[in-house]
Amino acid sequence: MPDAGADLPTAAALPLSYDQRVAAELTRLRVQREARQLLDAETRGPLILPAAVDLRTHLRTAQPTVAFRVAELQPEGSRVLLAAQYKAGKTTLVGNLVRTLVDGGDFLGHHRVTPVAGSVAILDTEMNAAQGLDWLNA
Repeated sequence: MPDAGADLPTAAALPLSYDQRVAAELTRLRVQREARQLLDAETRGPLILPAAVDLRTHLRTAQPTVAFRVAELQPEGSRVLLAAQYKAGKTTLVGNLVRTLVDGGDFLGHHRVTPVAGSVAILDTEMNAAQGLDWLNA
């Protein structure tokens, strides 16, 4: 006599329902996210948060004097983003700033500049090298 359950598919052979496929994909994405976080943490090192201080205490604490690379415009060790419309004079402004960063003097005739001790690099993604040198020589 043949086995009555021999023709029934096993549980592994049954197609997964939509909800089961969603759950499996969520698990896969969670594993991937956690693995990426662990890898990033290995590269970054431990995250050390500063101590929390209430505003009243912070305002009573003596603040260090800010040293400026360009007086009133750019503190030392900071970054500046220059954005303006087409033909507004960005390249001319940068050229003048670079000259004062290298040679000293006042930026725009008004802001005292502390020259850099090393070199200044210009990364210009709009002009070719020859055109950039022409602008700096002007």
